[in-house]
Amino acid sequence: MKIKMKDHENLSEYMWLKHTTSGMRVDIFVDDGMSYQRHEHELLLLVRNGYARDIDEFIPFSISKEPCMLDKDIELEITDDDVKSVLAFIQTNIDALQKIANQDITQEAFVAAIRRTEPREATYECHPI
Repeated sequence: MKIKMKDHENLSEYMWLKHTTSGMRVDIFVDDGMSYQRHEHELLLLVRNGYARDIDEFIPFSISKEPCMLDKDIELEITDDDVKSVLAFIQTNIDALQKIANQDITQEAFVAAIRRTEPREATYECHPI
């Protein structure tokens, strides 16, 4: 599943975490307003597929205890280490990611709660949505 800004439900429904906040080299976008419920899909974390701000292709990752990249056919423009960093970030911060998505915490509380992570091995194989 390729997600482009123009055909995605509305990227403004996601909180943009720059690399300076997340500790990763890639920009990530976190549901902070129950978008997943309104649009009836699983809770996602979106990652910009590249390092420049003008890139409008996003890689969807599931938010779960065993997160995975949901588009196995996407041509990655980020490194494997960056993918591993995203997976580790999700596993480490799953509670905060779920709380911000359900509006149980503020954006400020979310930023204070997240922990930076190091890349580690993770599974990429899962079923596309």
